Amino acid sequence: MIIAGMGKATLLAITLIVIYLALQKPSEPAPRVQDIKSEPTQAVLSEPKTSQVQKLKLSLSGVEYQLRLRKLQENEGITLIPNLEKKLSSQEVFSSASCDFLINGGFYTSSNSPLGLLFLEGKTLSPNIRSGFLNGYLGLSRTGTLSLSSQAPQDLSGYSFVLQSGPYISLEDGQPPKFEETKDRRALVAENQSGEKYFVAILEENNYFSGPKLGDLKQLLQLLNQTYSLNLKKAINLDGGSTLAFLQSGEESIPEIKKVGSFLCLKAD
Repeated sequence: MIIAGMGKATLLAITLIVIYLALQKPSEPAPRVQDIKSEPTQAVLSEPKTSQVQKLKLSLSGVEYQLRLRKLQENEGITLIPNLEKKLSSQEVFSSASCDFLINGGFYTSSNSPLGLLFLEGKTLSPNIRSGFLNGYLGLSRTGTLSLSSQAPQDLSGYSFVLQSGPYISLEDGQPPKFEETKDRRALVAENQSGEKYFVAILEENNYFSGPKLGDLKQLLQLLNQTYSLNLKKAINLDGGSTLAFLQSGEESIPEIKKVGSFLCLKAD
């Protein structure tokens, strides 16, 4: 054997080399691309804008509804914008009037006239009518206070506008009045016990073109109070159905399907 012919010094050197190599940590293969795992990174987002619209859900009689609520802020003014002559879209009015929020107003006739009282900046554009349906009055005083009432104001001179609509809904007394049982998209303005005002849109959760019956509105608002503690006490139904328009700056909107007779525009003073 070769080892037998080696000197002791050579053999000792070979032995030391073998021992040295045995003690070394074996080299690891270079990692494959798919084996390289980077630490997860978090995207740096800008501060989100606080949503002005509450999006809520309720279930009544086995039907799921989506509700959108927009609270009138203390620093906001409200303007009534007639639209029967110009026939502008909600988007056009929203942009031209620089609104922060826009919702459709009251009803109108097939001959394109306001249905019920419409008083605006000292002029009565349409007279008050007696109606079991249009039994609500939305008024803005000269001092900027928005009011909901079941009685028409006796003196209109103290108001910037008064809009007759309905039905008027009291959550504190009585049974809901009976109306034609048609399901449709709904728009309302409501007031709570603290005097805060809300603009509300109600649609079916799974049907963008449908909503609750008029006779179900009171029960829905009571359920809204129970579920979300809003303490609403009264509301006035606005024109709805295909004329429902609900637009908020920077947020998803509900556009109308056909022309809207008037709009309520909110923007900061």
